[in-house]
Amino acid sequence: MRKCENCGTEVLDDNVFCHNCGTQIHSNTGFKQPDQEYLNHNKQFIVTKQPLIARNFWYWYLLSILLSPLMYLYLYYNFEDLKNLDEYERPSETPPMNIDMTKILILGAIAIFCGLAAFIMPYIYYLKLEKLYQYIESQPSKQQTRTVSGKKFAAISIVYFIAIMILYVVMMLGLTVFNFSSDAGFIAFSMSLYVSIFVIIIAFTIYNIFHSNKWQKAYNEIAYSICPKTIKQDLF
Repeated sequence: MRKCENCGTEVLDDNVFCHNCGTQIHSNTGFKQPDQEYLNHNKQFIVTKQPLIARNFWYWYLLSILLSPLMYLYLYYNFEDLKNLDEYERPSETPPMNIDMTKILILGAIAIFCGLAAFIMPYIYYLKLEKLYQYIESQPSKQQTRTVSGKKFAAISIVYFIAIMILYVVMMLGLTVFNFSSDAGFIAFSMSLYVSIFVIIIAFTIYNIFHSNKWQKAYNEIAYSICPKTIKQDLF
């Protein structure tokens, strides 16, 4: 524990700001500090950091059920938040996230207007999850809320699509072989396939919702820990 030079409040060793008065804590624990001589001679080039924003996933999710394009907007804000987080000081071993907002906009436009959301959205989710996962894992002290890695999410997404395709192909082959028979056994077989597909879709949807909410909670925890002026913004 260290003490804030301004108000004397005790703060954790890896905190960048005092949680009581917001004063920046200077240390030699591996955080990159800007060169003071550079700052003094280049004040006109210094850009003030944007306050970080703590969002509410559930508000966005419930509204997106009524108006689906809102989920794309929420994802865009997620990447914008990561870009703003990347401007803050971080441990020297933490790599920059290098968020390319133009790339995100192009991918989102292709997903929406070209009907390729089923293929592009998993990649966008992979980027979102992996960026924050790598940021958290490289921190000297691990925070309470963690997020799943983008690689693990991608692997589960691939298994999900393969399972759906296999069940669909089996169902089509069954329809072809039995020639749309009304036999009770075939009807039961078809219904079991439909139920299996439905269960897999529901399970993957719940998995996606769970980790999207966890991602937001992890980001909010980071925001409150490094930015004393973090804004709680449930929606817009």
